[in-house]
Amino acid sequence: MKTASTPSTDYEYEVVEWIDGERVVLDEYEARLSNETLSRASRYLLQISDG
Repeated sequence: MKTASTPSTDYEYEVVEWIDGERVVLDEYEARLSNETLSRASRYLLQISDG
């Protein structure tokens, strides 16, 4: 995966990565990944609590 920095409109830099040919801002990607992980963990816990 390539990592690059690009300036945003407020002159801060955001770190992006190319994932499967798509430019993804790492903060957004990490948030999506975290949400998916929490969702899967919740479903798993519900399954084991139901027996």
